[in-house]
Amino acid sequence: MTISEKQDLFVKNILAITSWEEKFEFIMDKADSVTDCPDDYRSAEYLVKECQSKLWMASVWKDHKLQLHFHSATLIVRGLLGVFYEIYNNHTATEIINTDFQFIEQSELSRLFSNRSIGISAVLNRIYIEAKKEQH
Repeated sequence: MTISEKQDLFVKNILAITSWEEKFEFIMDKADSVTDCPDDYRSAEYLVKECQSKLWMASVWKDHKLQLHFHSATLIVRGLLGVFYEIYNNHTATEIINTDFQFIEQSELSRLFSNRSIGISAVLNRIYIEAKKEQH
């Protein structure tokens, strides 16, 4: 599946859920898909400082495909990270750079998690920056 197809599927699935409580539950269920950061990546270098909760993020390239590693003790944050993991993990830098982040607005994530919007933007920005670095 392409990144765009994954984004579209996520938007379709979350918009099909009518109650806010069920939307939160849907996101929190994504926490299980997150690959936890090895201890080596739990240092200041990998800390996402813009996030309200402690969050570490490592981007590793294996066979030219992104391997994301995250750690956060906060369930809702892990759920959001699970969404990004499912969409961007195991894709090439070119694939990542050639897609946009409009699914955040389309899915109402920014509205649902307005108090986490700076952290969401920071994580997505890091994914994009790491893809740009890998491409060069």
